[in-house]
Amino acid sequence: MRILIYVHDFLPSVGGVENVVAALASGLAGKAQVRVVTQQAAGGFDDGLLPYEVVRQPAVAHLWRMLREADLIHLAGPSLLPMALGWLLRKKVVVEHHGFQAVCPNGQLFYEPTQTPCPGHFMAGRHGKCLRCNAGAGWLRSVRMWLLTFARRWFAARSRLQIAPTQWLSGVVQLNGIQTIYHGVRERPADGVAPGTTEPKRVVYLGRLVSTKGVSTLLAAVAWLRQRGRKLRLEVIGDGRERLRLEASAKELGITEQVGFRGRLPEQEVEAICAGALCVVMPSLGGEVFGLVAAEQMMRGRVLVVTKGEALAEVVGEAGLVFPAGDAAALGRCLERLLDQSELAKELGVRGRARALDFFREQHMIDAHLAAYRKVMGDGGRPC
Repeated sequence: MRILIYVHDFLPSVGGVENVVAALASGLAGKAQVRVVTQQAAGGFDDGLLPYEVVRQPAVAHLWRMLREADLIHLAGPSLLPMALGWLLRKKVVVEHHGFQAVCPNGQLFYEPTQTPCPGHFMAGRHGKCLRCNAGAGWLRSVRMWLLTFARRWFAARSRLQIAPTQWLSGVVQLNGIQTIYHGVRERPADGVAPGTTEPKRVVYLGRLVSTKGVSTLLAAVAWLRQRGRKLRLEVIGDGRERLRLEASAKELGITEQVGFRGRLPEQEVEAICAGALCVVMPSLGGEVFGLVAAEQMMRGRVLVVTKGEALAEVVGEAGLVFPAGDAAALGRCLERLLDQSELAKELGVRGRARALDFFREQHMIDAHLAAYRKVMGDGGRPC
């Protein structure tokens, strides 16, 4: 089987989609002929180290030829050009949704004017809201983003198979025949250090510093705890355009001495900071469709505290604590509960690792994709 995987961003870029696609392509390489096509420049990265072919920034004519040669096309996201070309070539196309591009013009399901989770304006037909949401980028650009969402959705609906990494996202996308395949992470040993055993008690945030990640809520929760006489250390690992604003916010809240903005760190340093931490907090306001950080930390036996009702809560299940998005006091109460109940923290760490082993192993993801591909190849239904 000749499989072409198209992903807009890829190695050496760092991100959840890039990591998932790299793991999937590596796992499939011994079972099929795999070619990854991307718009990402190599940037000094040696593609020869990978067990599959990588083609970067192809011209449209070259992309057409590669799509025509493939037996199956896997699109990591509903990218409009390869979807359209695959439809014209009547190819068997699988679309895996790594975001909200088929249901939201900005792809984040985040309402920019109020900096809050979007309730689904596009799917509800409230298109004026969609246009206002992205007007900050210019009205012409906003109209273009809105129109392209219709096109992406039309072509995605005509693919052979839709895949989503959570059941929650499957429900949001609202396309027929969508299948849930959880993302997978490398199986790794547990820390061997029980959660909450460091002094001072340490809470960790891992991720980009952008508005959709909700780090402001976490800072406010630390300040809320401080007012109650409860102190802990917050380590913020990651970088992004919101960093300066968040540092200023920590100063205004009077918690500068309790918060360390560490920037991007090597994996070894990240592991050292997370080992024995009370919990890892993911206070996202929107944009999450799975949460690789959650699965990776659960695999290490660490406790997760996440926003409820969406993808992160599905990944964590009964192995973590949840709170309403943007509710700093509710997040503070979750952290206070862990501070007061050391046995609960230990129990959640054990549960989290068991859940990761049951549902989020990398090999599970690879096997499920291969089974889906084989079904599509044997399906006599309509072409893309």
